[in-house]
Amino acid sequence: HEIRHTRLLRRWMAEGYIAKNRDMPVEDVTERFYNELINRSMIQPSKTSPGVKVDRCRVHGMVLQIILSKFTEENQLFLIEKHSNEVPQSKIRHLVVSRWKRRGEKLLSINLSHVRSLTIIGECPLSIISPKMRMLRVLDLEDTENLENDDLKHIGELYHLRYLSLRGTKISKLPSSLQKLRYLETLDIQDTKVTQL
Repeated sequence: HEIRHTRLLRRWMAEGYIAKNRDMPVEDVTERFYNELINRSMIQPSKTSPGVKVDRCRVHGMVLQIILSKFTEENQLFLIEKHSNEVPQSKIRHLVVSRWKRRGEKLLSINLSHVRSLTIIGECPLSIISPKMRMLRVLDLEDTENLENDDLKHIGELYHLRYLSLRGTKISKLPSSLQKLRYLETLDIQDTKVTQL
């Protein structure tokens, strides 16, 4: 799966993975780490024409398997995939719901109070965005299907949210409670139906 360069870097900053450097803006530090990972072949830039800036990258398949197994083993990441029956039994920090077809019944039993990042790929499960996510910093709903304005009703209660991507969704109106998000650094509403803030 290819990921946009800016999406990745903004998520890193929102998660706090990049320490602030007094001599350099955090964006420059993040860019330096990104280039270092490319130089070490940990991530691969997309193929582009000469002279064109690379705006997408991917993780090498073998590196991805190592990352997934390590994070899953340490209860840092839980991946709910299509037709998955498993539900995490312990506190998890990163939750990815990928093309899940169960429409939310199992998600209700997951302890979301320690989740720091939530990424939805494919269809949005019903009522996944909840005030129970007290520690959530990253909510990545880019290109999520069936996301409705009403699904964002609790967004203002996610006080630690730093990154919110609604890009490519059918959202047309943002709730006024969005103004409560004092730490929000990134609000991506490109390719949505939102016409005013």
